[in-house]
Amino acid sequence: MKIIRAFNSHSKTIAKLNIFVQQIHRQAQPNIFKPYNENEEIISYFERILSNQNNYIFLSYLSDIPVGYLWAKIQQIHETPLTFSNRRIHIHHVSVDEKHRRKGVGASLLDEVKKLSKDLDIRDISVDTWAFNNDANHFFRSQGFDVYNFRMWII
Repeated sequence: MKIIRAFNSHSKTIAKLNIFVQQIHRQAQPNIFKPYNENEEIISYFERILSNQNNYIFLSYLSDIPVGYLWAKIQQIHETPLTFSNRRIHIHHVSVDEKHRRKGVGASLLDEVKKLSKDLDIRDISVDTWAFNNDANHFFRSQGFDVYNFRMWII
C-alpha cells in the first residue's frame, strides 16, 4: 500500500473516490446530502480544498489503483474568556472503496494523520461521525478515538 499527499492534480481521483462516503450519507440523510455526481463542480470543490494550506488529503493506492482518501484540516481554536486556544487536526472525510474495506486502508490513512500531528506538534485529532454510521463509529473507536461531545437536533 502506498499513501501520498494529494495536490490539485489529484482532484478528479478524489472526486471519484468520494462516491463511497457520499452514498452512505445520502442513503441515511437524503434531506441533507445530495446524490453523488462526478462532475466539474465536485472536482472544483476538491481543488479549492486542496488550495487551502491547512487542508491535507491523503490518497491510498494498492497496486497503483486509488482505493481511498482521508481529508483532514488543521484548525486553530481561538482563546475566549472561557476556553484556552488550541490547535487540532479535524478529519472531515474518510472514503474507502467498498472492495478494499477491512484491509487496513483506513488505518494506514489515519496513520498519516497521526504522523502529521507529531510533525506539527499538534496533540488533538478530532472527527465527527453520524450516529447512523456504525462502521465509521466502530472504526474510529478501534483506532483509539473516544466520544467527547454529543450534537443533537430536532427534526
